[in-house]
Amino acid sequence: MTSAAPNLKATLLPPISEISFGRRPPTVSEVFAHAQKFEVEPRRDVHPGPNSVTSSRMQPATAASVVAIHGIKDQTKARFRMLRRLPRNHDGEGADAANAKSVDEAIAFLDAMQCSTPYFATLSDEGFAVIEFEDRSTGFFADVMFRPDGVVECYRRKPGAPSELVEGPLDELEVRDFLDLKIGVVV
Repeated sequence: MTSAAPNLKATLLPPISEISFGRRPPTVSEVFAHAQKFEVEPRRDVHPGPNSVTSSRMQPATAASVVAIHGIKDQTKARFRMLRRLPRNHDGEGADAANAKSVDEAIAFLDAMQCSTPYFATLSDEGFAVIEFEDRSTGFFADVMFRPDGVVECYRRKPGAPSELVEGPLDELEVRDFLDLKIGVVV
């Protein structure tokens, strides 16, 4: 089976050394403005496969992708992975080191959940993974803390209403209902 790898064609501009900038050195913007530009041209000698370039129009290799590489879930999981490496007293106020089991449970939860409210990854002072949900336009705030024993603590605060807290394992009906009806998270 032949590969449908694209051909690279370089469109070269004059070398930066041949461009006159007077007595001053070029700025970073001027250097980048005169950098090489590569374009991808599809090969015409092979049958197009599912991963081949099929457009006959040449596109710069650096053109913006139409597919987002990282959504909020990927960003939140990446932040949890970064937080997992924090040592004890990382905040200078005696916080515990991140609990790896708690962080792993939060990452698994992120893979399974659906939610329209913006959310963020953080750690509690005890080192447990916490997903915070916040809608500043309405004053809504909630969080889900993952303890290493398999129990989650779900908290919600909404203006004009008392704060609410539910804790238990994720497979417990009361916890699932709280996540869905009070926080807007479907698992």
